[in-house]
Amino acid sequence: MRIDPRTPLDIVVTSDIGDVDIADLVRFSELAWRHNYKGRLRVVYDAPFYAWLLSGKDWFAVLARNGEGRIVGCMFALVRDLYIRGEAFPSVYSTGWAVDPAYRRTGVSLRLWLALHDRVREGGYVSIGASHAGLSGTRGDVVFRDDAEDRGRIVAHHCGAIWSRPVGGPVIAHAPVAMQRLCFVDGEHALEYADMPIDLATLSSSMAATGRLTFAPSRHFRHLYLNSELTRSGTMWVETDDGARCAVGFSIFALAMDDLAVGTIGRIQFFLPFDGGEAAQVEALNAMCAFLARQGCSTVSMVEQPAAAPAVMERCGFTKAADSVTFSVRSPVALAHRFDDAPPFALDFL
Repeated sequence: MRIDPRTPLDIVVTSDIGDVDIADLVRFSELAWRHNYKGRLRVVYDAPFYAWLLSGKDWFAVLARNGEGRIVGCMFALVRDLYIRGEAFPSVYSTGWAVDPAYRRTGVSLRLWLALHDRVREGGYVSIGASHAGLSGTRGDVVFRDDAEDRGRIVAHHCGAIWSRPVGGPVIAHAPVAMQRLCFVDGEHALEYADMPIDLATLSSSMAATGRLTFAPSRHFRHLYLNSELTRSGTMWVETDDGARCAVGFSIFALAMDDLAVGTIGRIQFFLPFDGGEAAQVEALNAMCAFLARQGCSTVSMVEQPAAAPAVMERCGFTKAADSVTFSVRSPVALAHRFDDAPPFALDFL
């Protein structure tokens, strides 16, 4: 892709919410994503969504503004610690990549990725991205600059099925013994719980021990999924009637198709059983579906998880969607080689 010199743009990289015009961002997002998903379901990137995504710290935005100061392209990078085979290292999780339809094929995307790559290199991060199948780029070398030191790679290391199910009717065969939200307590390395043997160290070590690519419960991830002040995302601790226990992360988004609002969707972001067999996993997932239904969700979705076998998903009423998601690594060669034979990713989009 060549940069069109006739397209004057101002590229801004910021981690200050005060630098982001939320109203203009919402206008831009509605324009871009309605175009991208014409005739298909899409998440609504409205003001509450951005208030949620950009709350707290450990994120930065890459914005492209035209000569009038209006946003014509953007992406967001969420700074997190990534586990791979039990080793943690800093990463950025890129999301929300979009370009104004009127500015397609003018080099806007390239400018966004160049700016992101520069920040990734400066911070020593690996860049992780997720996209629907067919939009994840190509494996191999990608030259971001003429300088050989800036050579990078795209490693498409896992393509996961998307499972979904409606939750309009009864979904629980047996109520769990206990179901409580886990929240980090500022100043303490512990989680709030009631007679449940779980703390931050236990959760962290369990995530690291999965042998999968997964985020540690720290930085931006902790803010979204272990924060008592947020209502559209969190982590639930579930104990089933046979004594099995698991931690389940969730998020809630509004949905639309073209101009029509079509309800809300609950996403199961991660599923981490501590013990118990297939029957207990079915019970825990059914409990989460019921919980999300009580939050107003009409549908629940989950990207393929290593801990939930297809038989478990099917017993819970989930079916595979026609679409899938590809997780990709974009980073300097020295770091990208770590992912050449990486195991599957164990988290959803955010």
